[in-house]
Amino acid sequence: MSIRRGRILPIKSSVRLPQLVPARDADAFFPEVGVATLELLKCCGVDVLYSLDQTCCGQPMANSGCQSDAVPTETLSVENFKEFDYIVAPSGSCTHHVRSHFDAIPQAAEVKKVC
Repeated sequence: MSIRRGRILPIKSSVRLPQLVPARDADAFFPEVGVATLELLKCCGVDVLYSLDQTCCGQPMANSGCQSDAVPTETLSVENFKEFDYIVAPSGSCTHHVRSHFDAIPQAAEVKKVC
């Protein structure tokens, strides 16, 4: 597959590019944040991948004490991110949740790699 500079590419290979993760709130209320993040990365010549399967990281469930409800979203996040060396998220709270509180699921090697 030929990769063009500064484009969103479908995830079809194990190419080591950053995964863009627009935050749930930013995507819903401030979509220009995700667009601006993508544009910044493109201006820097960075090719970006985005998983159409990506959903919330599970922070709202974890923050409300519903750890078991966070399991599916944390599992999906790990599945989507485990092949990437870099994950770009324009939300500090989502990033903090993934890095410090992804504990609703067993801490397997792939989970530790993502966190």
